[in-house]
Amino acid sequence: MSTLNGKSVASTYDQVVKRQDSYSATGNQIEIMDDSGVIKTTPLYLDSVNSRVGIGTASPASKLEVTGDVTVSTGNLVIGTHDKGIDFSANTDDYGTPASGAEVLDDYEEGTVTSPLKFGNTYVAPSNSQYFYTKIGRVVTVQFYLDTGGADVGVSGNIAVKLPFATTEDTGRGIYKTISYQGAAWAERVMYLTYGASDIVVNDSNNNAVSTTSNTERVWISGSIIYQVI
Repeated sequence: MSTLNGKSVASTYDQVVKRQDSYSATGNQIEIMDDSGVIKTTPLYLDSVNSRVGIGTASPASKLEVTGDVTVSTGNLVIGTHDKGIDFSANTDDYGTPASGAEVLDDYEEGTVTSPLKFGNTYVAPSNSQYFYTKIGRVVTVQFYLDTGGADVGVSGNIAVKLPFATTEDTGRGIYKTISYQGAAWAERVMYLTYGASDIVVNDSNNNAVSTTSNTERVWISGSIIYQVI
């Protein structure tokens, strides 16, 4: 048993961490002395001036910079701050000049909506309801199959399907949609997405709202939509 700065160091299991002899304030490589007293270098660098750590790089440009691949064997890579994510700004094959922050992938989410079918101003949960959405960055994909089965839903009125996120896009943005509607008394209809809306509304070919007049009138809607949010 020996001592280092007044602390006991066991020769059989303790190792001593030291700075490299050619020390500089930045890019200071960390070395380890093993049980046999042999000094071994590590890929770890400490920039004490800027409070940065580098692995494989002597000049880390951020709090932690790694040269090489990083593998997360178990668990998740957690982004702890809203609107932060993975920055792809080092990409050199951009089309044009991306806006500030446009190359940060800052969101991913999967989910469902519990009461997705709307009659008038009331949302209901159909007896046979399948509704899934995926949000990647600003792009939202929704897939749904909704069927009341002729059950009494308690309300009637103009028909719509709830969106998980409102369409807060300006009218210059393009959207893609393949959505259909079928009911006992109607032919197939196209559903329309209005910018700034929280629902997809069912309209006829003349862009007039399609409605139910009875609480037990069967409504069956299936479709998908891809749209953008801000």
